[in-house]
Amino acid sequence: MQSTAFSILVLVVVLTKASSSRVERTGNAFGSLVSKDDRIYLPSVSKLTFVADTFTKCRRTDPRPQLTCIGGNASERHDLYPNRVDCYNMGVDPGNNGALLPTWQCVAAVPRTVTVADTTVNCEGWSSDDDIFVVAGSCWLTFKLAYEEAQRGGLPSEQHRHYSRGHDAFRFRWILNTMFNVIAIIIIALLLLWCFLRFQTPRAAEREPLIATPQNYQATTGS
Repeated sequence: MQSTAFSILVLVVVLTKASSSRVERTGNAFGSLVSKDDRIYLPSVSKLTFVADTFTKCRRTDPRPQLTCIGGNASERHDLYPNRVDCYNMGVDPGNNGALLPTWQCVAAVPRTVTVADTTVNCEGWSSDDDIFVVAGSCWLTFKLAYEEAQRGGLPSEQHRHYSRGHDAFRFRWILNTMFNVIAIIIIALLLLWCFLRFQTPRAAEREPLIATPQNYQATTGS
């Protein structure tokens, strides 16, 4: 009887350790599961996508909506909210604590009568709120929705893709980087070609002249 109870206790301990090594369960009511592979370095993320009516993953806090409107004179028009917002990493800047925090520029599909402004990307830090390592899938976006000044009178149903100034700057920077890379590749290719031709063709001064030297023959006669 004691051996059976001991075996059951050992089995429970082994299963508990195995499950804890695979995932970590948060203490929220949603029971979100997070593995150690979900710990990511935020500045290395090039793009974040936020979708309406979708909740974030979490480790220390509770899940929350990926998209949240926090104000603006069109904030009551829920039918004009974007269904999806893409945010691009424009580079990193030192934060208050010296950490390199990404600067995000966001693009949203909204009616031309409104604009998405004051976007702020938030993510759950892995160990603390200031941790530069975050939980993958934990980021959410807050924004304000405002009417365009020139078109407050009407609300046409025509949709268009609204590009912020930041996205234009992102595209311009991408073009410059592409041109720089192409020029660098051309310069490197020309240098390699020059080196190849230089070392494959011997210099004229290093060539030895070909001089015909007569061979001496000794004639022998028999006695």
